[in-house]
Amino acid sequence: MGLRQTTKISIVDQIVNQIKIQIDTGELKTGDKLPSQVEMEKIFCVSRPTLQKAISKLIVMGLVEAQQGKGYFIRQVDDIVILPNIPSPATMSLDKYYQLYEAKMFFDATMAHLAVYNASDDEIAALCQYVEQVKSLPLDSDNPSESGDRFHEMVAEFSHNQLMADFERSLLQLLNEYEHSFIKKDIVNFEKYEILPHDRIAEAIRKRDGMLAYKEAFNHVKAFMVDIGLNPRSKSIWGEALQIFRISSICDIV
Repeated sequence: MGLRQTTKISIVDQIVNQIKIQIDTGELKTGDKLPSQVEMEKIFCVSRPTLQKAISKLIVMGLVEAQQGKGYFIRQVDDIVILPNIPSPATMSLDKYYQLYEAKMFFDATMAHLAVYNASDDEIAALCQYVEQVKSLPLDSDNPSESGDRFHEMVAEFSHNQLMADFERSLLQLLNEYEHSFIKKDIVNFEKYEILPHDRIAEAIRKRDGMLAYKEAFNHVKAFMVDIGLNPRSKSIWGEALQIFRISSICDIV
């Protein structure tokens, strides 16, 4: 009969479903502002990391958008939205996991490159300010990569290419499902992967150096892949990407 065993719905999905139902019924309309994070934590009786995962999922689904300094708002759902098909951790193969990071390696580099040319001065200032704020924050032992995800979301947003930004958010959501625990509660790794490389990427974008921004973002993900045992199949993959970058730059000049 094609029937399958039922599974428990996670707290994150329960929050997502509640908000989605309110959107479907018209209780929440385009442009409506969601309650503050503190208020929603009390409403749903959940921790900040759990709420953040639910909000991230709503953003990936294209139902909610984050407005810097203002909060979260219901998005007009009339654009193309990339919806990730998230398998259970038990069925996630190592090869699929590798492919997700490989895709992120190129997407992050492209997003940084686009941000160099498309981001406004105010947006770049906000990105650099966020990087400085993260440096002074205590390590979130429950979800230390949360600040890193926000950094990548900002770069994607400031690239001003909505379709590619949706792909980037989808990749972030997928990879959050399979986060490696060696970063958690380890300030050394947190600085190595969540602070130092983001500082270099933001600085390259601030300088409006497209090639440097691409390289820093690319190497950021590549270094993480190597350290968790997902070695890029091509040892010269950055050289190949750089060659393509140079060719495209020459074509632009011509």
